[in-house]
Amino acid sequence: MSDQSKLPAIFDLKKNSPIIGPILAWNIDDDWHSRDGEELKKDDVYGVIRTFECMQCRGDGELIDTIMPTPGDELPDVDKLNEQIPEKEWPKGLDGQPRKPWVKQRVVHLVRPADAAVFTYINSTVGARIATDRLREKVDAMQMLRGRFVMPLVKLSSREMKTQYGKKRRPEFEVVDWRIVGGEGEPVPVLPAPPSKPIGTAPKDTPAGEFINDALPY
Repeated sequence: MSDQSKLPAIFDLKKNSPIIGPILAWNIDDDWHSRDGEELKKDDVYGVIRTFECMQCRGDGELIDTIMPTPGDELPDVDKLNEQIPEKEWPKGLDGQPRKPWVKQRVVHLVRPADAAVFTYINSTVGARIATDRLREKVDAMQMLRGRFVMPLVKLSSREMKTQYGKKRRPEFEVVDWRIVGGEGEPVPVLPAPPSKPIGTAPKDTPAGEFINDALPY
């Protein structure tokens, strides 16, 4: 899936890099950290700027190429990209076996409202896919209920997932609140939570036969 979330675009994706600010990483010790040493507090809250996918090709510890998403176009098929590279040229993985050079990366851009620091989470693992897919599903659902310009506020957390080796932990973007942001192309600071109000419009009373369309003449 190459579509971006509909959150207001603050940073341009036209550059050939998915990275803005420090990179956030999570490891199996259930530890979130910044790869450049930026201090992260356990109770820090982050606004999600957007989620998207990109393709990256790596050699032996070196980034070779990146394919960024283009509105309206699908990302290339990762298997077809790898088929274009002879397996003898594939880099070695940690197990010493050939590793596919092209991977689909899941990316989340975040902003910390406390100081406006921006961060990038980028990973291609199964756990990263589950975490970003679930975050995107929540954003899509809330935008349907409240409109386009809603932003989730999240904490960096973790959850269990089932694997062929038993239950393992994975990263999780724990949604703790929502904010109304921006205007068309004009992002604004995070606002207080909107007052509670009914969602949508109540449906009018409709005869059951009309609703299920089974009031058919014989």
